[in-house]
Amino acid sequence: MKIPYIPKNEKERLNELHSYKIIGALEHDNYDFLTKMAAEICGTKISLISLVTEDKQWFLSHHGIKERETPKVLAFCAHAINEPEDVFIIEDSTKDERFYDNPLVTGHPRVIYSMLEFL
Repeated sequence: MKIPYIPKNEKERLNELHSYKIIGALEHDNYDFLTKMAAEICGTKISLISLVTEDKQWFLSHHGIKERETPKVLAFCAHAINEPEDVFIIEDSTKDERFYDNPLVTGHPRVIYSMLEFL
């Protein structure tokens, strides 16, 4: 497993993220509707709206899993934030050097395919 590197704009990114004052916010039906629809449209069991802080990935909404956060070092999104202009697609995480031994791949929830996009 490769630890994601810290983006050059990390301080600015975190300042903007914290300015929204949504870290730790209660779950909201509108966000949950979006993750449910995304899972249905994409044909996936899991869909998330993730926010990556200094040390964790926090789920503003989570469909298909009960967890509300993961450590940043395990987060696929912590890699994806380094390529914000691109859709970040992992076809098979078991064959990707960044993720093949990640506990989210080898254990619950056994993430194999991942597609991330920044909005």
